[in-house]
Amino acid sequence: MKCSSRKTLATAFTLAAFAAFGAENAEPENELAADEHEPPWAFEAGFDNDFATAYVWRNSVINDRPVWQPCAWADVSHDATGLSAGFSVWQNWDLTNRRQAEIPRAMNETDYNLHLGYTAWQSEDEEWSLSFEAGHEWYTYRARKDFRDDYPSSREIYVKAEFENPYVGAYGQYSHAYHPFDANHFELGLKKEVSLGDLAGVEESWLNELTLGADWNLNFGSGMYLTEGLYGVGRDYDPTTEEFGDNLKDGIGGTTIRFDLSYEVCKHFTVGAFVAYTAVLNGDVRDGMSAADYGRASRNLVWGGFKAGLEF
Repeated sequence: MKCSSRKTLATAFTLAAFAAFGAENAEPENELAADEHEPPWAFEAGFDNDFATAYVWRNSVINDRPVWQPCAWADVSHDATGLSAGFSVWQNWDLTNRRQAEIPRAMNETDYNLHLGYTAWQSEDEEWSLSFEAGHEWYTYRARKDFRDDYPSSREIYVKAEFENPYVGAYGQYSHAYHPFDANHFELGLKKEVSLGDLAGVEESWLNELTLGADWNLNFGSGMYLTEGLYGVGRDYDPTTEEFGDNLKDGIGGTTIRFDLSYEVCKHFTVGAFVAYTAVLNGDVRDGMSAADYGRASRNLVWGGFKAGLEF
């Protein structure tokens, strides 16, 4: 149940008792006055926490042990023009030191995001919309000083399109990494969110505070992105010669399907749980990772966790 206050039926009947005709004629004026005083800019901010059994990024298993992933974000939007801007700071903290001997502290990272958005079209009922986003990602790693040359910070720019509708939403994102290497990546996916109250056909029920979500995505990359950016193979593995080539071929990387269940405890606080399945679909990636002793990351993985978020 939401913590925000709600108007009661008694209030509505009391107002109607004064004069039905007068109230009916005053309603459009009240709505117009509310619109006139509506601020042109809307500001939102929040803090999210994920506790997951693995760190999976763009269908690559970075760490298959428990992690904590906090994120702080803020967005400002202008309703009349459809423009928006925002930033986020996301972190990953390994909870088991799984890869300390191999890469001391390297997987404890902080990522910074800056973005601009534009809603190109939206239906009157706000159920249909087409929006775009362009931004910059800066990934920084907290590796020990003598490891930082091998694991420098990385940066990329991206553009994203999202189509929302009452059925199944669709999105696609193109990213270009420009440091420390030049490479291209593309991701496409489908998503859906629905209230359990809507599924059950009830209105005033705690089921309306429960939301079921599903997300499926597939990623593609240039050979350099698959090699260096995602799977850390270093070079392509040639099973016919048991030697490495220059790099992996351009192509598909992997896929993830994820299911979320969220409960809105109150207006500003949400908790939930999720479960996901990730699979590496690229055979060359699998061979290269196995040859480079990355077997744990190349296998298919079922993972999940819990989440909690504050939003204002």
